[in-house]
Amino acid sequence: MLGDEIVSRINQLGAISETGEHLTRIFLSPEHRLAADLILSWMREAGMAAHLDVIGNVCGRYEGGRAGLPGLMVCSHYNTVRDAGK
Repeated sequence: MLGDEIVSRINQLGAISETGEHLTRIFLSPEHRLAADLILSWMREAGMAAHLDVIGNVCGRYEGGRAGLPGLMVCSHYNTVRDAGK
């Protein structure tokens, strides 16, 4: 089910943390990069063109169905404050 897949991905992403006790993934830390790589892999599996830009943002894009049609670009932050929640 889609809901199970969503929860699984939340848990996979939430497991990437500086500590085992709390979710901590500070911008440009090794954990931040691991999370980026995981998100990039999901985007590519979904057929998106995906890359990490020069300041560490994950960018994913679906092109329009026909030439000249607009595309869809998806972005979100994936770093956390210390002791964050999922």
